Amino acid sequence: MRRFLIVLTAITVLAAPAGAQAAGETTHAWMVERAIELLPPGALKTLLETQRIEAIGGSAYPDTGYWVENDPIVRPDPRPSDNYGETSHWERFINTYVAHIRNRTDCGDLTSPTGPCAPLIAHMMGSAGHGLGDELWDWLFEPAMKDHGEDPANNFFGPGKPGAPLDGNPLDDASSSSEYSMDVVAVWSHQQLVPPQLPPPPVDDLVAIYADMGLAVTPEHILSGNSVGLSMISAEHAVAPEEGPRVEQDMPWSASHFVTAPGGVDDLGHAIDGYFEGLWRKLLADSHPDPVVIARYPAPGSSDVPVTWLPARTSPGPYGGGSRNRIIFSLSNAVDPASLSPQTARIVTEDGDDVPQLPGFPVAGPYGGDAGTHSVLLYPKHDLAPCTRYRVVIGTGIRDIQGGRLAAPDEWTFRTAGCQA
Repeated sequence: MRRFLIVLTAITVLAAPAGAQAAGETTHAWMVERAIELLPPGALKTLLETQRIEAIGGSAYPDTGYWVENDPIVRPDPRPSDNYGETSHWERFINTYVAHIRNRTDCGDLTSPTGPCAPLIAHMMGSAGHGLGDELWDWLFEPAMKDHGEDPANNFFGPGKPGAPLDGNPLDDASSSSEYSMDVVAVWSHQQLVPPQLPPPPVDDLVAIYADMGLAVTPEHILSGNSVGLSMISAEHAVAPEEGPRVEQDMPWSASHFVTAPGGVDDLGHAIDGYFEGLWRKLLADSHPDPVVIARYPAPGSSDVPVTWLPARTSPGPYGGGSRNRIIFSLSNAVDPASLSPQTARIVTEDGDDVPQLPGFPVAGPYGGDAGTHSVLLYPKHDLAPCTRYRVVIGTGIRDIQGGRLAAPDEWTFRTAGCQA
């Protein structure tokens, strides 16, 4: 009863508008802070350390749009949602953000950690880190939940719990996600407390950025989403002492591996670190910088990659599984899907022969590449041979959505399982 009463006290702030997804602000902030730690000494690291609170605010920002889209209180008029939450996750938004900062005449030295535009740069970086975090978390870590028989929807409120008091309630919906589940563990077990009073988003700049993209987003819309997002953070802090231990009991593998597993906090810290450096080059360069590969999976040198790949399971999220059947690379700039082919992103045998890929692969994703995503999934058409070394070759034909190309091929090797001891 005590657990029920404590968690129920959060229902007014945790029950989000219909259609919204549960919060993952704490985990995203942790990924961004990890990336800042990993940056080499220099102007970018100094700026983001100085403007840490703005970077954390940026890491929470993209999801705030989800809280108010099509909400009858915030948006009572019959106009369709401007969908700024989804837009704010991806590279076309970030590229427009970069151009907006470069075009401002009052920024002065962009490398100054206390300059007029330093908070804006940090907010942009944090927002970018959120988007890349979603790509690899959803494609690598979440499917592992299914592989380990763990389901975030099977929670205190939901199905499978005898006498679940709020099954079907919005609180059940809000707490039925991997993001919420791992957030409360991050707070409870790792003391990852996002400041509940984050600075407000740079509303005037954001309205102008969306206008440059052809979206009519109002200041009221942005501020309303931000208010709900702050309430979500406070609610997660409130319920973590009860929900954290519950998640650790119900989802032991996920709760103990979401920091260290592929697609987890540490892994994403390294990928976002590379993304930050790519964005820094965009901010400062006189011409568009070429992309570089910032993430590779399986990790170079892996020796236990599965042999069985069919039937293919390639969907993101915690319900499809297949987490170890992934050959993925990510670029520092969003990839142009039109540049992907089995000739530009190859799986190669030890003898130099190409491994045929499933029709439609390689593919940008995990949610399509049109909005500007960085990650690409390759997938063999047949099972792989046991105890065999394979090479992944990413060629210079790969382009980003602004026309940049890899300056040189990038490649790494892995070995399949099945070798004798």
